[in-house]
Amino acid sequence: MNFKRARQNWSKFEDGGELACDIALLNEAIPPPPRLGIHVCTEGKTVGRDDMTHGGKKVREWATAVISSDPLAWPEDVWALPPKYTDRRSKLTVSRPGSWTAAVVSLSNGERVAVISLYGLLDERSDASVHRSLSDLTPLFEDERYNELLLLGGDLNTLRTAKAGSRRLARDQGVLDRIAYGFGLTDLLHESLRKNDPQRGPLRGCRCSLGKECLHTWTYRSSKGSQTPYQDDYLFASRALVKRLIECKALPFKPDWPSDHVPVVATFRWPIPLSSPIGWGPGDTPSDDPE
Repeated sequence: MNFKRARQNWSKFEDGGELACDIALLNEAIPPPPRLGIHVCTEGKTVGRDDMTHGGKKVREWATAVISSDPLAWPEDVWALPPKYTDRRSKLTVSRPGSWTAAVVSLSNGERVAVISLYGLLDERSDASVHRSLSDLTPLFEDERYNELLLLGGDLNTLRTAKAGSRRLARDQGVLDRIAYGFGLTDLLHESLRKNDPQRGPLRGCRCSLGKECLHTWTYRSSKGSQTPYQDDYLFASRALVKRLIECKALPFKPDWPSDHVPVVATFRWPIPLSSPIGWGPGDTPSDDPE
């Protein structure tokens, strides 16, 4: 949302706005304006390990957020251990308020989708920060009431441009591997390339050292007008949603785009009428696919 210009960005998600959709996962979002015509779940500010309240120097008046045209709520009664254990340990808790936001969206077709907006908070090493949030979220990933239809996305602040074989690259890749292999989620940009554009090849101009294995998508530019493509933003989904995926793409940069990131947009088949940063787009028609 680019917290410095986030106030003007909120209107883009209202009905008829440039980014109107069913569900959006937002980063660097300031509190929404009053009487916004969509449902919003957010802490409103972020308290990292480097916050002034902890003796640091940071004050972040912005946070992750989930918005939807459908009702949403915090996932209820999620514990670190399943019910068969007498001592269920801790409940689902955000260790650094604002670094991630989870919500359950109740769709008009009766289904519920668990969604997570995750930010790679730079209050410590970026890979350590994301791992800390993923540890917070593990009970939700493992809860069978919520993990069948689940989406996770955001700016992970991991560019994966370090030298091939280096420890730095291994640590950045380790974050993505934990999401993909540890929690069984699929990278939707990768999946869309595999299905819809398998011959694309490496991203033109990418600074990574992956060579022919490069599957990056340009989502972030390091300075206004820069043409060096970086990927900092990801969208992951559970297997049941991957089966319904029509397309996932990053919108192109525009000269007047107010953020240094562009939205990652995914479109899914019926019966989830989503259009997004997650969803069901204009002109799409419901599928007869029983999924």
